[in-house]
Amino acid sequence: VLQQGYPGATPFAFRFISRQIFQQQPTQPRPRRPVARPFYKRWWFWTIVGAVVAGGAVTAGVIAGQSGSASGPPIYDWSSFR
Repeated sequence: VLQQGYPGATPFAFRFISRQIFQQQPTQPRPRRPVARPFYKRWWFWTIVGAVVAGGAVTAGVIAGQSGSASGPPIYDWSSFR
């Protein structure tokens, strides 16, 4: 059955070819490229996040510490113009 369509092929040739194709020696696996770590597992990402959080906390503290009315001396002292 296998020899039909392959003139001159012998059973030995088919066995030889099938051994070479299907029973090959295991080859060395290709070396894999190292997988890059995600950015959120890098030190510099968390440094930036910490700086932003600290800056936001300081800004929120400054804004919350300011009162609605001016607590310092007035910019113009109109009392001197009487």
